[in-house]
Amino acid sequence: MPSVVLLVVGSVIAGIMINNGVRDRGLADIFYAPQDAEPFFSAVQTEMRLTGQQWVNPGRTSERALAEQRAKTDQTLIGFQNIAARVQEQSVTQAYRDSAARFQEVLAGLADLRAGIDDRSIELTDAVHTYGQIERGIFDSVIYLAQTSPDAESAIIGSLAGDFWTSANNLAEANAIAYTAFSRSGMTETQYVTLVRMVGQSREQLDSLEPYLAPTAREKFAALKESDAWREMQQVEEAALSAGPGESADLPVDRASWARSSDEVYVQVAAIGIDQMNAAGVLALDTAGTRITQAIIGAVALLVLAISVILMTSWVANRLIGRLRKLQLATLDMAQIRLPHIIDRLRTGDKVDINEEVPEIHLGDDEIGEVAEAFNEAQRVAVSAAVQEAETRAGLRLVFLNIARRSQIIVHQQLSVLETAERYQEDPEQLKLLFELDHLSTRARRNAENLVILGDGTPGRQWRNSVPLSQVIRGAISEAQDYARVTVTELPRLSITGSAVADVVHLLAEIVDNATTFSPPMSRVEVRGNMVGRGLVIEVEDQGLGIPPHQLAQLNEMMTKPPEFHVMALREEPRLGMFVVGQLARKNGIRVTLTASPAYGGTRVVILLPDALLDAKGDPGQGTPEDAAVTETPTQSIHERMAFQGELTPAHGTGRSRLTVVGSPDPKPAEITRAPEIARSPETVQTPVTPSTPVTPEPSEDRRRRVARPQSPTQRPAQPVPTPWAAGPSSSATWASRSQESAGSRENGNGPNTAPTPVVSAPLPTRGSHSAQTIAPTPGHNRPTLPRRTRQAHLSDRLKNQAGAPVMAAPVRSAAPENPDRARSTMLAFQSGTRRGRAHSDDNAG
Repeated sequence: MPSVVLLVVGSVIAGIMINNGVRDRGLADIFYAPQDAEPFFSAVQTEMRLTGQQWVNPGRTSERALAEQRAKTDQTLIGFQNIAARVQEQSVTQAYRDSAARFQEVLAGLADLRAGIDDRSIELTDAVHTYGQIERGIFDSVIYLAQTSPDAESAIIGSLAGDFWTSANNLAEANAIAYTAFSRSGMTETQYVTLVRMVGQSREQLDSLEPYLAPTAREKFAALKESDAWREMQQVEEAALSAGPGESADLPVDRASWARSSDEVYVQVAAIGIDQMNAAGVLALDTAGTRITQAIIGAVALLVLAISVILMTSWVANRLIGRLRKLQLATLDMAQIRLPHIIDRLRTGDKVDINEEVPEIHLGDDEIGEVAEAFNEAQRVAVSAAVQEAETRAGLRLVFLNIARRSQIIVHQQLSVLETAERYQEDPEQLKLLFELDHLSTRARRNAENLVILGDGTPGRQWRNSVPLSQVIRGAISEAQDYARVTVTELPRLSITGSAVADVVHLLAEIVDNATTFSPPMSRVEVRGNMVGRGLVIEVEDQGLGIPPHQLAQLNEMMTKPPEFHVMALREEPRLGMFVVGQLARKNGIRVTLTASPAYGGTRVVILLPDALLDAKGDPGQGTPEDAAVTETPTQSIHERMAFQGELTPAHGTGRSRLTVVGSPDPKPAEITRAPEIARSPETVQTPVTPSTPVTPEPSEDRRRRVARPQSPTQRPAQPVPTPWAAGPSSSATWASRSQESAGSRENGNGPNTAPTPVVSAPLPTRGSHSAQTIAPTPGHNRPTLPRRTRQAHLSDRLKNQAGAPVMAAPVRSAAPENPDRARSTMLAFQSGTRRGRAHSDDNAG
């Protein structure tokens, strides 16, 4: 850059110098302008002489000669005007412009001057003085023009030419007045005084200027003074001066000879002045040429110097750039390759040696070397900070994992306690509260798993075998907050690989929970699935207010590129649930897309599970927890157990449940042998449910085997709680019988005269590989009996009767052996009696 500045400055200076030289050359050309103007001022002098002659001797001859001379003067004036305009364009001094303006004013009165001479309205001396002003205007312009010369010597020489012409013009004025001395009356006093002054000034000025004239002009002037014409003019002047005023002088020569001598002197004087101006012009041109040459030489020298400086600075700069480039490459290598690699190693838990991983950069001992040392220190500090940050993150992850594991242990213990309480509790209201606590514990376990995922850990729930899709979706729905509002439509017959079941359940649970949380309490959340070219698509659609487009774009970006946890935690709205969804989606190659729901105005979440997570060979009908063995057998809540076994859970706090029966149930309970599988086309059947009767689910047999009942000799053995909506055939028959009985009571007028209870839908799957049994009505109750459960009927062959398998101790019974059929019949009879009693009480009150 400095070299470029030097080159630019030098070019500007050289350009200015060359421009000044060209301008000086143009001004030097102006010195040749008087040569073109000589015909005009010679014509003015001749016209002035003829005016004096016609004034003394008027007549046709003198008048004709004067008229012809005036015409010549006017003709030469046109050329002089063009020359004056050209000179004025090139002149830059204000003095020359002022002189030219005065000359134009005097020249404008030439016509009036001629008219006054013709009618004798002005004196001869005034006329001669006016002609002299025209001449002096030209010569003054020459003097001011010479002062614009770029060279002082040429300016002096040019000014001498103007002074010489002015002195010669005084001589011409004296010659014109001298005509009156040879008239009969002689000169007047004014004319005589003017003649004496003019002759004296001209002689003195010419003598004083002669030594300073240019050699050529001086030689010509010396020759002029030795000529006959010059001597005759001086003789006439002496004769006029000797006569004095009022006396007629004797003309020493004839008038024709005097006229020829005067014209010859005028021509010689003009030539001498032109030679003087030419000498000044030559000198000015030489000076201008010298300046142009000097400017060109200076420009070339400056250009060479600038190029040399540029080459030298380029060489130095290239060396500096090379060293800086080396520093840049080393720094970029550290920032883009080494440091990310170190951070990745730190994330994986590797140890990093800073001295080995951060090599020092050595670039000398100068300033660049000091900068390199500063970069070395900065890199060491950056790597040290990265190591400390990685250690801090690792510690934070360990804290998360520790908290999560502790929370999971507590939740597992809580679920065990709740299950024990549920098994020994027969009060419907208490069972309802225990059921709500069970659901809250399930959600608490999911939050603990969120901490595990945030800590880069693996959740404890893992399956070895494939699990049917319907069970996976039901398990995810059971972990949502308001699961009773979720409706599942048709699902394809396939299974999810065991290694992905836990992540898919967690991902779907977060999405469904988000859908139920941000939608109206009475609205539905629909879950549906379908096979596409790239895998399985599961859609979750709510009926909420929706999400703004810009937030949708941010969430979709989070699903494809989930940020680091520390970046996510610093946001104004962390959205940890969606962050966990993004982490699980990236881990398993799942594509999650959020869009606006076109039908309801809410939000539709499209989950695309790749083919690698699907197991089309698995039998969806055999995907019970017994078949899908759990690696780390965590404690299951009653929600999960019922969901994976094909059972439903009641909606807490609403007094109603959602039920979807797959297939068309036969209205005759005795003919029902088995509920169809979940994969067939579902048909929703609305079944009225009595709001005041809470219904409790029945714990599964495997749960009973894992959890031992507390031994208490004073406590009577707990009877199994009847489950009216169990997914087996007896459950369907029981619901149909109750519906017929309720309808019959209302038709007979024994039931309450109330509107039908509103019912919504939820999927009702079946119990895996339950054996089909024909249901016979129970005597006295006109209801079919429940099927008896066969131990280990749902287990796979490799899990049956395993050697060394722990067997839960059977509870101590203080009464007769436990009969499930009797317990169910007793509970149903109790419910039917209380319902009829309330109906009868309402009729009496009415």
